[in-house]
Amino acid sequence: MPMLTPEIFYQTAPQQQIFIRWKSGYKSLGLGALIVLALAPLSAQAGSEEGLIYVLKPMTATKVTIARQGYFPRLDVLPNDELLSVFKMGAGHVGKHGYAGLSRSSDGGMTWTEPVKIFDLPKADDGVDAHGVLRDGTILYGAVSYGWEGERYSYKNWYANTYIIRSQDQGHTWSEPAKVNIAPFTWAYPFGRIIELADGQLLMTMYGGYLPLSLRGPAAKDKDDVTREMRKLGDQKPEQQRGDFAFIIKSKDGGKTWGDLHVIARGFNETCPVLLPNQRILVAMRSTEGGAYTATSYSDDDGNTWSVPVQISSQSEHPADLLLLKSGELLLTHGQRNKPYGVQVMVSKDNGTTWGANRIMLAWDGDHMDLGYPVTVQRKDGKLVTAYYIVYGQKNKVILEGPAPEEAYIKGIIWDPVLP
Repeated sequence: MPMLTPEIFYQTAPQQQIFIRWKSGYKSLGLGALIVLALAPLSAQAGSEEGLIYVLKPMTATKVTIARQGYFPRLDVLPNDELLSVFKMGAGHVGKHGYAGLSRSSDGGMTWTEPVKIFDLPKADDGVDAHGVLRDGTILYGAVSYGWEGERYSYKNWYANTYIIRSQDQGHTWSEPAKVNIAPFTWAYPFGRIIELADGQLLMTMYGGYLPLSLRGPAAKDKDDVTREMRKLGDQKPEQQRGDFAFIIKSKDGGKTWGDLHVIARGFNETCPVLLPNQRILVAMRSTEGGAYTATSYSDDDGNTWSVPVQISSQSEHPADLLLLKSGELLLTHGQRNKPYGVQVMVSKDNGTTWGANRIMLAWDGDHMDLGYPVTVQRKDGKLVTAYYIVYGQKNKVILEGPAPEEAYIKGIIWDPVLP
């Protein structure tokens, strides 16, 4: 009979309840069991299965719809307290009709404008994955445009390029895309936040590598000759060029040009940074091996060198967004791709050195793993707004072609920072 460790989750449900999380999923036990467990040692008969008990307590929150048929949102609060959310539209996870759409809210996230297209290059799948608002009010977006030969997704002549677009009028108009130099890498995606350092330098987190791609997963699942040839070529690369690399690049001219690339770690992709009060840069990264967990690394020299990554989450808890609150706590919001599928928040009170066992459960209404990519901002009044995507119903089986399904939503949660 394994002993179970309690972890408190705060939720938006109207009454308290608890879940026991087994390897096979979650089981609700109801309010009565909560009272019993609060007065007794926490244990459960689980056979050979291990589990954790999660005690859920209510919190106040409002959930809204930002847009439909969208994926992978980013979110910013402007100096005038308007909110901007940019996300992928026009296609599912992959498709040459994909583009970046932008919606705005002037009432703190309660209502949103119809999306407008802001980034769309021809014959490519496009989106905005990195974002930031500079001290002078300039909005910078890091956009990716990637493509392949033919209409259906393929590794034949595959490429991925990064661009910067900017707005100096609160996102109403946007510059022409400017391509970012990623040498020595030959493909890359931007991701996370674009941060401004004390001396005015900008830092953007990215991930990429060397073409031909290094394919993950077993070769037995390769479905065509093009994929099998790509795997062969990738395996012939020098060992030091294989895999994905999380890295940063810098700009000294407000984002017009970029360079000074420094690798954070190999074996990681989607990465988000935050600048801490002591000028340390902390990043949260998604691993490419070992079950796609989240790990952190830090730099004390403006991103030139980085600490060894430390795993801080379980498998399938990714990707992560970092936000430093006005009160000094550090939030890590991540997609929860274990049952119950949704969005959760980890809290650190020592600048990311340790993370509390208690979590905030913002959403748990997913039908499957096709959800997440949350990002959180803090309004001037202190309230928090979190955006994420979710696909309801059956998992989209045509994930590599066609438009985004009607069941795909960009959701927003407006909540008070009542932290565990």
